[in-house]
Amino acid sequence: YDKQGIKVSAELQTNVHHIFAAGEVIGHSKSMHRSIYESQVAVNNIFHRNKIVPDYSAMSTVIFTNPVVST
Repeated sequence: YDKQGIKVSAELQTNVHHIFAAGEVIGHSKSMHRSIYESQVAVNNIFHRNKIVPDYSAMSTVIFTNPVVST
């Protein structure tokens, strides 16, 4: 752990073999969609022998502005 968050492998596994982390605690953006996706990957990697790595290439992003620029 450091100021950026909990350190994890590409499979979201911490340095403790049976502990995985996902979402804001690993230092990524505060995106609900990204956190849900990472938690699904972590659960898969906990229960299945075939580990998967998160693929963020199709991850949507959003920017909120005030005043609203577009609807």
